[in-house]
Amino acid sequence: MKNLIKDLWLAIVLIVGASALLLFSDLGRLKKTDPATSTALHDTDQAPDDPLSDNKVIDFAILKEKNQRPSIAHLMQAERFLNVSARNDRAARIALVTLVENQLLETAVSGVEAALSESGLISGKDYVIKKYSAQGEMSQLPQIMDAVLFEDPDVIVTVTTPALIAATQKNKYIPLIFTVASDPYLLNIFKGKRPDHICGVHDNPPVDQLLKMASKFDSDLKKVGIIYDATQINSLISVEKLRASGKERHIQILEATASSVSDLGAAAQALVQRGAEAFILSADNLAYTGFPAILKVAKGSNIPIYVTEPEYISKGASGGIGDDYYQWGKQSGKLAVLVLAGVPPSLLPIEKTKNQKIIEPQK
Repeated sequence: MKNLIKDLWLAIVLIVGASALLLFSDLGRLKKTDPATSTALHDTDQAPDDPLSDNKVIDFAILKEKNQRPSIAHLMQAERFLNVSARNDRAARIALVTLVENQLLETAVSGVEAALSESGLISGKDYVIKKYSAQGEMSQLPQIMDAVLFEDPDVIVTVTTPALIAATQKNKYIPLIFTVASDPYLLNIFKGKRPDHICGVHDNPPVDQLLKMASKFDSDLKKVGIIYDATQINSLISVEKLRASGKERHIQILEATASSVSDLGAAAQALVQRGAEAFILSADNLAYTGFPAILKVAKGSNIPIYVTEPEYISKGASGGIGDDYYQWGKQSGKLAVLVLAGVPPSLLPIEKTKNQKIIEPQK
């Protein structure tokens, strides 16, 4: 009997001990995963205080305190970058170079600045922008680039194709992000291999679609005029595309060149006298800068104007298909953010614009 009781007590003790062990084991697991008792570990088993545990936000100040650097993969995945100035213990210097100042280009510049701000960078703290303009004089761009290189900025942002060309010719090492420019491969400015320090966003002017729009609006359309600056390679690309589209649609393309804003009115009048029934304006900085002069002639002759810059519909153009310049600037600005965060330009794209507007002419 004594042995039976002894065996029963031993069994009870073993059962109680095993239950206690299971209880403590469950509590340990609960402590690791229950948000009410502890911070849950990430799927990547990173510690809660790891500054890279949130792959959408990178804080360079925290990284510096912990003597850590983000990988390129982390930078490419992130959407916001805080305290970027901690990378170099100062605000990054951005040089922004443009051929001319007009509404369209200012809209694009606003898009670049919006991308910087929306990505977490603070003006004056994380970066400072110094702006340079050739005031429409392409001959001034080489001297401007000399001044830019003397300042030795961290990043160069170019606005317009002539600014991109001038920067490519002069700058061989400073990261360069371009916007509001033509395809550099079509421009043949790389002379073969793409430079490692350049990335950006270019357009693909839809002049063929504009001609289709004009033909739809006027089924009897026979002659279309285009005014452009022959010294701008980006303009020549558009004119060549329009010639091919006109030949395909059996529409005669009349051309007139201008070298200054004061020439635009006479060029437009010459096209009217040659029988132009509509104007098309595409990717020409001079034509858009002096748009009122062209519009005056068009209105006087009751001729519609079709544009690759839809923003000019509000200024009197009849219809348009083209890029959203604000979004174009933002698309380029996001590339600039990644470069400032430490991504080499060679790992970033040279790509086409992603946003276009279509505004049909009204009867």
